[in-house]
Parts: sequence; structure tokens; C-alpha cells
Amino acid sequence: MSVESAVIIPKNELDPVLEEKVKYYLSLTPDLPRNEKIIIRAKTPEGADPYELDIWRREELRRIKEGHFGMSPKMYFFYNYVRMWDIESGIIRPEYRVCQQEWFNQIESAQNSKEFGVICVKRRRIGASWLMAADAYHDCLMTALTPNGRIAKIGMTSKTKEDAIELFKKVKFIYDNVPDWMRLTSSAGNNLTSLDFSEYVKDENGSRKKVGTRAEIVVKAPQETAWEGFGLNKWIADESGKIGNLKALFSMSNEIMRLG
Repeated sequence: MSVESAVIIPKNELDPVLEEKVKYYLSLTPDLPRNEKIIIRAKTPEGADPYELDIWRREELRRIKEGHFGMSPKMYFFYNYVRMWDIESGIIRPEYRVCQQEWFNQIESAQNSKEFGVICVKRRRIGASWLMAADAYHDCLMTALTPNGRIAKIGMTSKTKEDAIELFKKVKFIYDNVPDWMRLTSSAGNNLTSLDFSEYVKDENGSRKKVGTRAEIVVKAPQETAWEGFGLNKWIADESGKIGNLKALFSMSNEIMRLG
């Protein structure tokens, strides 16, 4: 790490204290486990009658909720059902990578503990924004698979408002390309900056009311007061190293996540 830094950063700009911190944290980072399995991707059974197809879909939803083939729930969803957009190849599907499995493991561990979050330090252009987008939609999908009062209110931001919207477009691309039986209703709100997975219906008195999964994803610019009046149970900050007011933004966003 230091050798590479010395090549990229002029010597007069090197920070010895920071370099030592980098060495320390790298020394704590365990080696990734080796993948010795051939991971078979889920495939819709051919020639299945409606009953068999329903059974197969129910099993797939169980795997997305509980995990399968050694994959965590989020990784199973990502590997089997996420479509991504590549500038050269068009619509593509993820390859299986151990680092992605470990990333999702850390997220799920943090969510289960409710005591800590995850900071990912990575090289550029490894597709982490797609991982974050998949994570966000998976949380919302879980509200349908595990109702019991579960709520998913997710806030997303990036280094600028424009970058935040580009990140959110990945969520919408994933949402638009999952199978119909896995796509949550979003008629209550589907626009450039939010997805509200609910719908409006009329009750027996003719009054309009909102029903659905109680799940929502909202994107905002990296302004310190952007989330005032909100209640979130997840806050995703993409490109956080380029957000100048990150500490203040996190401090104020941290307050609104205390209940969630």
C-alpha cells in the first residue's frame, strides 16, 4: 500500500501518520476464503405447470430470505436476480465473487446486531454501487417476505445530488428488471428521487388509504439538514470519501436512525 501510494502521491504530500494507520488496518484484514464451489444460477423450470411454477417461486423467495448454496440472502438475490447495465455489453448479470459474498455478510451482520455499520474501503470500478443498490431493494423485498410490522426506510446519498441520482438509477434499473413475481408495487410513488412500495386503495367508506409493504427508498443531496424530519433504518453514503461535510452529515443522519 505504501509503495503504491508513493508512486501516486508526491512524497511531499505523504502523511506518515496516515500511512501507519493504513498499514495497521491492512494488517487486521483477514484473507478472503477461497471459493471451491461451482455456483449454479437459479433457472425457471421449463415446461412446469402453474402449480409447479408456484412451488418453485415460493422456494426461490425462501432462498432470498434465508440464503442458499452457502450464499447469504442478499448474495443469493444479487447473484440470481440482479441485472446490471454495462456501457459496452448492455444488460449483464453478476459473476460470483467471494469479495461480494463477504461484503453482504458484513452488511447482514451489521443489520442483525443493530450496533454498528459498515465502511468499505475499495479500489475504484468494482461495481460497489450496484451492490448497494441491490442491498437497498433486498431490504424492501424483505418487508413483503417478512411482514410482521417490518419497515424499510432507506436513505441514499453521494458526493453530489447528480451522483446520488445516478446511484438511485441503479436501484430503479434493478427494480425494473427483476421478474414480475418479485417486483413490489410502487404505484404510490415512483419518481426520480424516491420509490414508495405501496399503493392507494379505497376502503369500504370510499376513503383513500395507502397499503403495501411499508418500504421506501429516498435519495437526497449530501446536505447536512437533508434528512431532517425523516426516520430511517438504513443510510447509504456512496463516494463518502469525496463528501467534504461527511462528519456533520453522518452526525445528523445518525440521529434519525436511532429509532430504526
